[in-house]
Formats: sequence, C-alpha cells, structure tokens
Amino acid sequence: MADNGNRRPNDLLRRQRRLRGWTLDDVAERLHQMVAAAGDAELGVDAHMVGRWERGVRHPAPRYVALLCRLFEQSADQLGLVPAEQTVDRAVDLGSALGPSTGGREDDVQRRQFLQYVGVLGGASMLDWDRLGTLLRGQADAADEPLLDDLEALTRSYGRQVESRAPMILLPTLREHLRGLTSSLQASPPAALRRRLLSLTGMTAVMTGRLSYLLENRGDARTSWAFALELAREAGDDDLFAVTLAHQRLFHSTIPSRGRFGNTTRALSLLNEAESKLSNASSPHVQVMVLAKRAEEHAADGNHSATERDLERAERLLDAAPRDDGFFADWDRAFLAGYRGSCLIALERPQDATEALEKARQLTRPSLVGQRCAVTTDLAAAYAQQREVDRACELLAESLETAERAGLEELVSRVNGARRHLDPWPDALPVRHLDERLTAHV
Repeated sequence: MADNGNRRPNDLLRRQRRLRGWTLDDVAERLHQMVAAAGDAELGVDAHMVGRWERGVRHPAPRYVALLCRLFEQSADQLGLVPAEQTVDRAVDLGSALGPSTGGREDDVQRRQFLQYVGVLGGASMLDWDRLGTLLRGQADAADEPLLDDLEALTRSYGRQVESRAPMILLPTLREHLRGLTSSLQASPPAALRRRLLSLTGMTAVMTGRLSYLLENRGDARTSWAFALELAREAGDDDLFAVTLAHQRLFHSTIPSRGRFGNTTRALSLLNEAESKLSNASSPHVQVMVLAKRAEEHAADGNHSATERDLERAERLLDAAPRDDGFFADWDRAFLAGYRGSCLIALERPQDATEALEKARQLTRPSLVGQRCAVTTDLAAAYAQQREVDRACELLAESLETAERAGLEELVSRVNGARRHLDPWPDALPVRHLDERLTAHV
C-alpha cells in the first residue's frame, strides 16, 4: 500500500460509503466477509485503514481495489481508485504498456480503460500485464498465446464462482473483464488468437448475463446473451452457441413461475436448436446442461417419456465426464437431482419429487446459495402439492430469506411461483404470514 504524497481526499469513495449509510467499520467488516465467503486469505484491513484511503493518506493495494469495486459495485475509476499520477501495483507503467502517448482523445480513453481493467483485476497474479498491453494496442502475435492461456484460466476461475458468489459482488468484476476482452477483439488480434478470444469473450458474456438475470436485470441479460451468440457465430463455437441458447430459454420458460408465465413451445424450440449444435465431440458438460434444461421443458409440456429420456442421458454423460474446473465445476449428481425434482413437480408427482429434492438438498453444499435456494423452493412446492401447508410455508420462508440476503431477485420470483401451490389455503395462518413477507419484499 503506497503513501499518497498529495494527500488528496477520495471524495468518491467516501460518498459511495455514505450513500449506503455505512460506517468505516461497516466497510472493513464487509470486506472481511467477502474474503471469508470465498475462502481467501485474511485481510489486514480495519476502519482506520479505510479512513486513510478516504482521506487520501494511503492508496489501497490492488487486492483491496478489486474488493472495493465488488463491494460497492462500481469501477475503480468511479471510486476514485485510479488517480492519473498512479497505477495500481502489478500494472506496468502505461508508457511501456500502451506505448508513447500521442495526446489524442482515443489514446487517453484507451489508457483510462486499461487502468480501470487493471484496477478491477488487480488480484489476477497470473496475468502478464506487458503482454496484455500489447494485445490491447493491437500488436499481439502468435507468441502471445500464453497470455490467452492465462486469460482463459482467469475466466474459468470466475466461472467457478458464478454459483457461489453473490451476483452483486461478482458482476462488476465480470463486466470489467468482459470490457477488457472486448477491447482486445477490437484491437484486431491475429487470426490465430482471435478465435480463442471470441470464445473466451462469449463465455464471459454468458456468465455476465446469468448474473444479471439473477438480479432480475433482464435487459442486461438479454444484451449479454445476444452478444454471446454473435461471438459464437463468428468463432464457429457450437458449444458456446448451445450454452447461450440454453440460457436464453429462461425468457420463455414456465418453470420459474410454475406455469403462470412463459411459453413452453418457444423454450423447447431454443433447446432443440441448442441440442442440434452438439455432437459426440462436444463438451459433455454442455450436453448435460442442455438435456437437463430440456427435460424441465418437456415436463412442463406434460411429456413424461421425453423428460425421462433426457434426464437419463444427462446422468449417463455426467457420470462419464471428467470434472470441470470452470463454469460447470458444480454440476454433479446433486445438481441433476434438483433438476429431476423440478421435473417431477411439473409432472405432478409430488411424492417422487420430494424424495429427489430432499436428496438434492442434503447433498448441495451451503456455499451454492442459489442452487440450494432453488431446491428448497421446489421442495416447498412438492410439500404443498401433498397438502403439507405448514412445511411448505416454512421452506418458502427460508428460501425467501436466503434469496433476499444474497440479492437473488430471480429466486424471489421463483418463491412467488411456488406460492401458487398454496392457493387453496389463503386463510391458513402460515400462508398469511408468508404472504405478508412476500408483500413486504415487493
């Protein structure tokens, strides 16, 4: 952490803290909670240190810059953490990273974007910042292939966090990563690197869209997934194309609302197109995703045999697949048990659904907050279908609390969807209490 000789107060950082009604202690505590949830090394930060950052006495090191960006959901530039006279640690001097300045507006913007990217990814120790600067200014060649390996490893590491990190924490970082990768494509890299960059950028767009969707920001999700499709087409990446279509199915699926909204025919059309893009050479994890999601839509359509066929194929593929270290790292038998339970609810087989979902809930790690919340919500629906009103309300209240705490607005909507199974008992006391909670959230 470097001394700031100018001691210029960081009013932007202070303002973001005060807008949230947080004290200096609150900021320090939240930073500690973030790293504890991720299993990272402990921080050496307290309220006194945060105060020194705000007063401009000290400038936070790269790791703290990245964490502050996630905490406040702001870029490093918006938080005043990229002063013109300083770069963050790990970043090379801009003179060598991006070449001599011509003083032009485009050059200034490029340098500013590079600093912002470095600020947010300051903890990415695997990156070679000299090579990254070369890539961004359009001077990369085949010798820069190792940089693509590093960027791919970084992207996979974000993929592992999609199901366990709160979207509001991870999304700002992913957005900046997407912006940096997009900039590298605009710099016209050589063909040997471009295809890999297209696929890498596309997968980052898929993840960005997923987190936006979980936050109920469907406009951003739609834009991100449309961008991912464009990149998949240009790259000729059928796996990326299929993954993106599987996500776009959410705009039409009736599953989250349990039949209230959506168009199953459209959802199935997208998943059928996704499946048509796949072959024996495709990633087994992508095939599992497409099959599991299509099974849900077949169940919503009342097609028992097609549902079972897709689920069984997904289970066989998953059992034979090597463990993934990226976006599909958490796709296991527990994950598929959750999908099976969801299908059984749609097929109105609540006893079988309860058995599958109780197993999935037991096996799903607590760190997978979103998945556990979805399974608990579906389990509540299964109990409601069996007229066990008290148990259903208890589980829905638990899901609602979890979703609210993690900022998973889409899963709050799923709780509302499951609530429809309690419509026959509107005056039951547990149902009235649940409705009060749901009304208070709105």
